[in-house]
Amino acid sequence: MTPLKVRIASVAVATEFQAYVGGSTNISPPEPFHSPFGGGGGGMPMISISSGSAFLAGEVRSKDEKTKLIRIECVIDNPTEKSESFKIGDLSMSVAGNRASDFMAVGYDDRLCAMSDVDRRTVKKIVVEVSPKAQRTLSYIFPLFSPEAKQGEIVLQHSPPVTFKIEATTTK
Repeated sequence: MTPLKVRIASVAVATEFQAYVGGSTNISPPEPFHSPFGGGGGGMPMISISSGSAFLAGEVRSKDEKTKLIRIECVIDNPTEKSESFKIGDLSMSVAGNRASDFMAVGYDDRLCAMSDVDRRTVKKIVVEVSPKAQRTLSYIFPLFSPEAKQGEIVLQHSPPVTFKIEATTTK
């Protein structure tokens, strides 16, 4: 059992969410770009090169109007006196008895990156360190196959599940 504790900072349901696309297996997008001439990406970079990785502003969308997406921002607390770690793919979501570990986008804090299936398999193996008495925030987008569900659970490794509410109000 992991000593790390998970809490849910926010949950949103929609058919699309803003995310960075590209960047291969890098899930740390560049700083938002703001054009001095106005317009310009609304805080999302139009294009940027960072360590040889290209990022474009984009959206993650469901394949059809019936399938919703759920965006979950999780805070991972380390209450111990030593560093602890987990892999990006160690976090899974369960809704209405269906467990999902195949996220559509992931990122640090609230800035999400979408990637190809091949890159996603590599990203799932990325190890996230959480310093002693510190916390890390990650966000995930999963498909929500049970849109009528009112609550779900997040599980990190073999920790006890953390329940969250799925609000009736949704974003675009």
